[in-house]
Parts: sequence; C-alpha cells; structure tokens
Amino acid sequence: MIERPTSITYHCKTLIDLIVTNRKDLVKQKGACPLGISDHDMIYATLSPSIIPRDPPKIITIRNLNKFSERNFQSDIARAPFQVCEDFDDPTDVYYAWNLLFTELCNEHAPFKQLKVRSNSFPPKIRMSMNQRYKALKKARQLNDPLLWDDYRRLRNKVSAMTKKAKADYYSNLFDEVKPAAAYWRLLLKKVSGRTNRQARQLKKDDGTLATNDIEKANMLNDYFCTVAEKLIEPAHEIQSLQAYSRENADTLTMTSIKISQKEIEEKICKLKVKKATAADGVSARLLKSAGMSIASSLKSVFEHSTKACKPSRSVEDSQSQCSVQKRTSGK
Repeated sequence: MIERPTSITYHCKTLIDLIVTNRKDLVKQKGACPLGISDHDMIYATLSPSIIPRDPPKIITIRNLNKFSERNFQSDIARAPFQVCEDFDDPTDVYYAWNLLFTELCNEHAPFKQLKVRSNSFPPKIRMSMNQRYKALKKARQLNDPLLWDDYRRLRNKVSAMTKKAKADYYSNLFDEVKPAAAYWRLLLKKVSGRTNRQARQLKKDDGTLATNDIEKANMLNDYFCTVAEKLIEPAHEIQSLQAYSRENADTLTMTSIKISQKEIEEKICKLKVKKATAADGVSARLLKSAGMSIASSLKSVFEHSTKACKPSRSVEDSQSQCSVQKRTSGK
C-alpha cells in the first residue's frame, strides 16, 4: 500500500515500513506522515467511514464560574425565602423545597455549560515546540540543506528535554502529594520498574518448616482454601440463634434528642472540599461553600425536621444509593 520512502535522511531515502491488505477497495487514503520524532515516518491507511463509524466525542456538563460573584451569590442566598420549607412536615418535602430554591439560585449565578473533553493534551510550550520541530523537518526534507537538518536536530533534542522535564515535574508533584508510606513505595515502584511480578513468600508448614518450592506452596494454598467451607460448617451447631429484629422494632430504636447548632454547620461548610464531584442531588460543594454563613440557618431547619421525624429525607437516601452504585460500577 505504501509507495513513497518512509525513512529519509540527508544521505539516503528508503522504503522499509509497509502495510499489507487484501481489500484495497476498503482503503480510502494511504501514505506516510513525518512526525519529527525520528527519521522514520508514520504510515497510515484509512478505511471508508461506512465500515468503521466514528466514536462520539466525550461531553461533560460543568458549572460556568467565569462571571460568578461570591458576594452577590451570598446576598441572594440571604434574601431567598427559605422559610417556606418550614410549612412542610415531611423531611422529604422540606429538603425538596430547600433544594429547589438553592438550585435556582445556583443556575442563575453559575449556569451549566457543556465542554468537549480532549485527551492527550500537551502543555502549550511543548505543543509549540513540536510544531516548530515538524516545520523544520518538513523544510529540511524539501531543500535537503545540512543547516536545516542541524536546526531540526536541535529542535528535536529540545522537545525531548522539555518532555522529560515535564514528566519529572509530574512525578515530583505526585510524590509531594502522597502521604502514606505504602502509597509512596507503590508509586516509586511503578515509576522505576513499572509492573513487576512479585514472587510468593515462603509458607510455614504444620511441622514448623518453611516451603520454598513454588509447586509445594501452590498445593498448600489449594488444600487450605478447599477446606475452608468444611471448617466453617463444623462448629455450626455450637452457634446460638440470635433474636431477629423486625423492621418496626428497628425503627423505634431512636435517640431522644439531637442538638444541632448553627455554628457547627458553619464549620462543616467551611471544611467542604470544593474539588469533590457533585452528588446525585445536584448540590455543588463549591457553591455550597461559597454560600457560607448565609445558607447555614436554612440547613439547620432542614436537619431539625429530619431529627424530629427520626429519619433522613428520601431524596438524600436515593442520592446516596445512586452514588454507591456509580462507585461500584466505576470500580469494575
């Protein structure tokens, strides 16, 4: 498929990279593209769009904080009629009314906007140097001038040095953020040697000796896990039956009084992590912290209704369950 040279230097031109196919009718475009990384060009062959559909772009929805004014937001929060939430008795209705008022103010001061996520983004300086390197290589190949080839090599070495420095700064910041010793050594092992296969440690036998052979250790582990169920079933008759509690009895086990102070709520709001993702209820930690003391009194009323009813609002329970499902799904 490739007909032009793929390795071009000042001394020679060679075709050494190939693409072989038995369906030329499906190939729409073909050729070799100089990247500037080395003397070898990148070869490519594109198929018809009807054969391989294009993946849709990844679009995320975020809050637009370009024109956000924290002073104006706190002023509108202080004037908002959150006292209407006290007209309801059910904690779910109280939280729904509070969330509706707070969300409307958030949408007014920090409306939503959609962004297209771009992958493999380079810093602007490295991207500019890469463009200069590519232009120098293209010009050197056209004119075949030794000075232009020297200029290209200088830019190539410059880009390599900038890339290595960027990687070093990235890992340096990671090491500064890591606090536990175990996480530090895991990160160091990943940086130095990548993925490594750890050899199983020595296992202690029943007679006190150590097993060093891999086959012997595998047999010991196999025998242990095969007899786990039998060992659990043996003492089953000695376990006494526990008293079962019904749902009604469990609901009656409540505290007699729970005191919530507005100062405590204000302290919790000040300690919120603004970089944390928004929960399923749509309440942003960044905007909640920006509201500050203006939102503490209304939150105190919401919490008091929940304590009097001895149960949280249904919206909070649903949002927590949705978050747990999303975390388990992302963990897979």
